[in-house]
Amino acid sequence: MIDLILQARRSIHLSTLILAGDEVGTEIVARIAEKARAGVEVRVLVDALFRFRTPRRLLRMLRAAGPARPGSCRCGICRFAGTPT
Repeated sequence: MIDLILQARRSIHLSTLILAGDEVGTEIVARIAEKARAGVEVRVLVDALFRFRTPRRLLRMLRAAGPARPGSCRCGICRFAGTPT
């Protein structure tokens, strides 16, 4: 999956039940955030129930890589319920 993230040029759409705070989850979030800062559109969809088990530091990493200016949407995090966070 990391190779696919690194190859992305226009967009990354990740849908997952659990985004763990282990070595793999942290690496995935770091690469996705890096791509978002480089201008790649990123959308991460996390299950609404298991979102609460996702470490806040990972969510902060994604949000920090978010829009460089108001109105742009480079990095978005949503729950499966469809409510933007």
